[in-house]
Amino acid sequence: MTDSVTGYVELWGQANNDPVNPNKQASLDLSLTWLAWKKSPSLQFDAGANIGLTAATPKLQLYLGVSQRF
Repeated sequence: MTDSVTGYVELWGQANNDPVNPNKQASLDLSLTWLAWKKSPSLQFDAGANIGLTAATPKLQLYLGVSQRF
């Protein structure tokens, strides 16, 4: 991407072998991070989405974040 924008794509999975309620979860996770000031990289904004791929996984989880280095 650029010096101030990064991102990732992740495929996540988990298997629960509980004898009473077994399930399998999987999601496709996407994220972008932006450093607001290139000369002073102390403020960062994050945004992302986790997209469920199985019935046991939430269909969509969105998130936003702000980080400040002191």
